[in-house]
Amino acid sequence: MNTESITQRASILLLCIAGLAFPFSVAATNVGLAATLVLSVFSGSFWHGCQILRNRYTALSLSFLFMLGFMILSLAWSPDIREGLGKIGHLWFLLLLPALTSMLQYARHRWLFLLSLSIGLTAHLGYCVVQASGYFDLVITSAASSADDPAGHIGHIGFGFVYGLWAGWLILYGLQQHAWRRWVPLALALWSVAMVFIVQGRGGYLTVLVILAAIIWKELMHGKLARRMPWFIGGFILLLVLLATGPGQQRVQQTWQQLQQAVSGDIQHSEARLPLWIATFRAWQQKPLLGHGVGGFKQAFGSVLVDQPHLGTALTQNLAHPHNIYLLAMVREGMVGLLALLGLLALWLHAGWRMDWLQSPAGYLIAAPALALLVNGLTSSSLEEHYSGIIAVMFLSCGLAMAAKDTSVALPPAP
Repeated sequence: MNTESITQRASILLLCIAGLAFPFSVAATNVGLAATLVLSVFSGSFWHGCQILRNRYTALSLSFLFMLGFMILSLAWSPDIREGLGKIGHLWFLLLLPALTSMLQYARHRWLFLLSLSIGLTAHLGYCVVQASGYFDLVITSAASSADDPAGHIGHIGFGFVYGLWAGWLILYGLQQHAWRRWVPLALALWSVAMVFIVQGRGGYLTVLVILAAIIWKELMHGKLARRMPWFIGGFILLLVLLATGPGQQRVQQTWQQLQQAVSGDIQHSEARLPLWIATFRAWQQKPLLGHGVGGFKQAFGSVLVDQPHLGTALTQNLAHPHNIYLLAMVREGMVGLLALLGLLALWLHAGWRMDWLQSPAGYLIAAPALALLVNGLTSSSLEEHYSGIIAVMFLSCGLAMAAKDTSVALPPAP
């Protein structure tokens, strides 16, 4: 057995371990993925993945490079270069894209990875159920997680993003299977959606609903919705029950009341993020074209609060982002940064949306993360969050690898 084969096998093993650890440990996941990335460089998978991205997904690759390149360039006018370098370094996982795109072209590798990730996410769902009973009150989990808000180690901000993406894939996979192979993934998808509406993350509710709507639309466009209507009607009834009787009911009612207060001009009692967004928008107005630089958000935001302290909230203490990726891009990189972000998400979504999701899940694996980022980014930092960013790259890599099976670029020998 040659060294290359051993390295490739080790890379897949480490990737699967990272998938298992993903919902439980940020440190273990980062170590596994970093080791996978290093091994992929030595085995040649990283460079082969770069070839695939350059030859098959040129526009998407260039949009990623432009967004990152402009972030690096904005360090030139950033008031805090160290802060900026930290923000750029946090996006290191984007380097996994070429490595995983090459490694996951083999069906066996994809199956092992998605199985490992699914086992980890299933175990974490069980952890959340036990947490809801109060048994894990003394266990350190996420700060945005408790017995009343059982989001496990992920926290309620990223919970809907992660489990919404996974549930959508399980639905498409399950509908293509038969007997128990259908019931198991569909049951897991049902469990995932139910838990999203139990956990107190309103951005997650919207993300899940948009993903489910996209799947229904794809079914409708291919004329298969009629015979699968009972599944979707049952799922829709379940969502209504969860919204009407579950913990999500209080959160939705609270959101509606806060929106009414915002419309009436009562900013202090409106949605907590609204004052943050107003202050962030005014910070952008100070430097609208190129922004304050990738490390300049805190200072720009703070300068607005000096003049308009009524926009400060409990969330403004050591605020790292405004819970909105679009406003964050505007403040840091101005209109250029916003257009770079929108261009990336549009090309990302288009790359998978044009495919037939029902014939192959590749289209969903590519497009769904972009769709989730577009929606979830309205209330969070999405791509720059650990859980949202990592699973988005994982799914995108799987989709690109699956879609590039017939690539003209020579594949390395399968281990």
